[in-house]
Amino acid sequence: EEQRTMLGRLDEARAAARAAGARDVSSDGGCSLRCWELVQLVRMLRSDSDRAADELIDKTAKELRFSVAELAQFRKIFTKWVDIEAVGGTPAPGGEGGPGGGLAKAASKGLSTDTLLRLLQSMGMRITLKQKAELEAQAAKFQEPRQQRGGGCSQLDFPGFLRMMRWLIDSDFAGINDLAADAAQKKKSQPLHSQLLA
Repeated sequence: EEQRTMLGRLDEARAAARAAGARDVSSDGGCSLRCWELVQLVRMLRSDSDRAADELIDKTAKELRFSVAELAQFRKIFTKWVDIEAVGGTPAPGGEGGPGGGLAKAASKGLSTDTLLRLLQSMGMRITLKQKAELEAQAAKFQEPRQQRGGGCSQLDFPGFLRMMRWLIDSDFAGINDLAADAAQKKKSQPLHSQLLA
């Protein structure tokens, strides 16, 4: 069944290559591919992967009761801090962080617990050693194994980051809700996710 499905996908790639104007396209039903067919197949598989990732993010956001606006803000926060982690730096004064690249790039890298801790401290949170251990234990529940330079480590992907944010808010971790409320009054009622971007 899988083989038949893959042969069907190869034929779809051939049709897409023909539609794009490629002249040197192999025959339908075959197992070999030429350059433009391979390009189309990779595009199709990438689109499938992106669609599945978007569906997972939407499902997670609904499950966690985040609004569309909150989801968009958390995307910016996540991407910003993954970029910061990637360059080993600190937040840029303008708020958008490191080299850029969007959620797909950020999601492929993930966010370490250390960077999550830095993010929270950037809000002015004072976290004790006991709270740090609690944060690390909770983050471990939501982390995905990732390969990084020099070996493997666990990191939060974007759905895991959303779960972590929900836990932080619901548990009022280290007084985050009061801190966000105080900051919101100073910044004319900006919600927590806006404070994380500041």
